[in-house]
Amino acid sequence: MTILSACDQASKLMGKGAMTSLFANTDPFAGELAALSNDVAPDIAKRYDWQKLITLNSQVGDGTATAFDLPANYDRMPVKANVWLSSTSLPMEHVTDLDDWRQRRLLSLSSLGGEWTIIGGQMQIFPAMTASQTATFYYVSNQIVSKSGGSTDAAFSADTDSFRLPERLMSLALIWRWRQMKRFDYAEDMETFEIALAQEIARDKGSKIIRVGVARTPDWTVPTYPGTITP
Repeated sequence: MTILSACDQASKLMGKGAMTSLFANTDPFAGELAALSNDVAPDIAKRYDWQKLITLNSQVGDGTATAFDLPANYDRMPVKANVWLSSTSLPMEHVTDLDDWRQRRLLSLSSLGGEWTIIGGQMQIFPAMTASQTATFYYVSNQIVSKSGGSTDAAFSADTDSFRLPERLMSLALIWRWRQMKRFDYAEDMETFEIALAQEIARDKGSKIIRVGVARTPDWTVPTYPGTITP
């Protein structure tokens, strides 16, 4: 389904009638929806770490480099994200405090397994990876639009472009955002959107299997010693 069909659905639900074109349409209402579509879509994408937008990236060491450019389509790290070094089964430590990061670099200190942070649009990894090491991590792509030729983009520019996430969310969001822009009552429309968003997020997460008869530990835990110690 295309962005035109999403806007057409929103237009009909608002009692504005069918919409036959969007970006080339000189009608003010069509222009407003076209502009809103490129404001609404990123908002929906940022509300949750959608599986369809998750991408795996790899950085290869060379023995000296400690800063690596982030992918061109990088938007953000998922809420729960680690950077994994190929030479170990443990995640690298994420140093979030920049002063702490700077102090540790000045003192040449490093956690076992290495450390990482993001500064200036680059993934910082310390110590420098060897040529045989690779750092991998998942990130959320900003490519939320599918083009008719099969490529992706970060924004809509043609009627045939389609939203990579559920189209119904786009239609419902356009309704309440347009009414908010016009200073109309939009509370009920926003609530309808929020309910639909929660349902789509739950569907995207999938079901969780409950295992009976095994020890339950948090997902993020890892064994401190991957083996059996014999006395």
